[in-house]
Amino acid sequence: MTVRLAIALVVALVPAVASAASKPSSSKPSTKWMAHCAANLKGEGSSAKSVRVYCACIHDLDDEAEMLKLSQTEIERSWPPAHRQCHKKAGWR
Repeated sequence: MTVRLAIALVVALVPAVASAASKPSSSKPSTKWMAHCAANLKGEGSSAKSVRVYCACIHDLDDEAEMLKLSQTEIERSWPPAHRQCHKKAGWR
């Protein structure tokens, strides 16, 4: 893949991924997902409310069963633009 093609692909995908993070939730996150996500973020020093906002936002990125298999680091690396958008929604810097 050429560099130009790779850049064009990234430029084309970033708005789609970012909009997925900003869209209203298509399904309510399960209690299991919220507990998994909160456990991933334990020790970060964030309020319970901001963790709930972040976890609900991240939930819509992929199938919940698949997301439950991932660590926080894997989630952040898999969806960097959406992850940053969810950070903003949660009020994190």
